[in-house]
Amino acid sequence: MDSVLQEAARRDMREEPYVLVTVVRTRPPTSAILGAHAIVAKDGELTGYVGGECTRRMLLEVAEEALSDGQPRLLLLSPHPEDDASFHDEDDSLLIRPMTCHSGGTVELFVEPHLANPVLFVIGDSPVARYVIQLASHLSFRVESAALKPDDDWETLKQHIKHVSQDGGFAVLATMGQYDDWAIDVLQEAPLSYLGVVASSRRGQLLQERFLQGRTPDDGCVVSVPAGLDLHSRIPQEIAVSIVAEIIQVRRQAKTRPSRPHGNGDRSTVVDPVCHMTVNLAETPYRALFGDKEWGFCADSCRNAFLQEPERYVQEEEA
Repeated sequence: MDSVLQEAARRDMREEPYVLVTVVRTRPPTSAILGAHAIVAKDGELTGYVGGECTRRMLLEVAEEALSDGQPRLLLLSPHPEDDASFHDEDDSLLIRPMTCHSGGTVELFVEPHLANPVLFVIGDSPVARYVIQLASHLSFRVESAALKPDDDWETLKQHIKHVSQDGGFAVLATMGQYDDWAIDVLQEAPLSYLGVVASSRRGQLLQERFLQGRTPDDGCVVSVPAGLDLHSRIPQEIAVSIVAEIIQVRRQAKTRPSRPHGNGDRSTVVDPVCHMTVNLAETPYRALFGDKEWGFCADSCRNAFLQEPERYVQEEEA
């Protein structure tokens, strides 16, 4: 078996992110071989050979971008980039860069990021928590949980939460009021993409404020209070479905959005009054005018729900 592919398999087993690079086209003279593979690790370590030093430098830059946004792309290194750009002007996935190697050949690389499945950390032993764990176990998440019981080793548990709540991870707090203040203090230090709080609106607001006090406004964590999309859920199973659906929505967004606007008058980022997701008003196509304000929504369903009862959602937002 190809040694590079063996290394890729090992990294998959260890849940380590990497970029797999494949030579898909060459035009002599070049030292790159059609079909050759290489791996770029998160720290920039390159395993395999897909071209000389000038190719390597450009590849490392593009691989870093691919690991950041999770999107594959084609990288074309050409001695005549302006000609190739006019020929491929409709291909948004193709990056064209000048070939600076003295050989003067052309190399086209397929740059494919392989990201580790994100951690979903569920805190609590409530029915909602148990159903979230059950649902998420069938999806591409590494599910971790902590029941939070009086006889727990709190310091060990604290270190465990910090360890598994990796960059880009997700957390759901569903404790039914048991030790949720303590859990929020621990999660403040975790580099999360999402925190969903299962609580009443008043209690959830207090926990949200406590959580945000320990974080910067632009850290990219979406805070959902109460957790879940507005599916008019009533029973724990339905609430769990709405929470997992919201996590999938946040995960699949091309760009991570800020958690909440922080009173600076910036209207580029607003809160969807229906599902309480944070929305970029300049980018979302789902908007509505009501009163003297333009409202932004994450999806057409939220916009329609708002238009049916705008006074209700405005009152809730003001409250």
